[in-house]
Amino acid sequence: VDLWFTRDRLKKYIVDYGKRRVTQRKIPLRTIVPETDMVKEYVKTSYPKEIGLTEIHWFPKDIPMFTNEINIYDNKVAICSMGRHEVMGVIIESQEIAHTQRSIFELSWRATEAARII
Repeated sequence: VDLWFTRDRLKKYIVDYGKRRVTQRKIPLRTIVPETDMVKEYVKTSYPKEIGLTEIHWFPKDIPMFTNEINIYDNKVAICSMGRHEVMGVIIESQEIAHTQRSIFELSWRATEAARII
């Protein structure tokens, strides 16, 4: 995930997306992120901190972090891969797949530790 923040255009998109989603549109955001120095700095300086709309959990340090992002909304699942050698995204429109991904997220959410926003 730190790789995402080393690409200027991608970092700008991530910051702008959070601001549009949470600050302007008032859409709640729950995310699980790795507890790296780069991510902690992003959370501290750029993450939207709207009370009641933003929740962050830390991904356990002893489990290898996934390298893509999964967004679940309505009956859609958006998967974005922004690795060293690929930039790719896909949106799957399926009530069943969205339901399954929500269940996997909830399980992960309950198993992770809430982050303190500094």
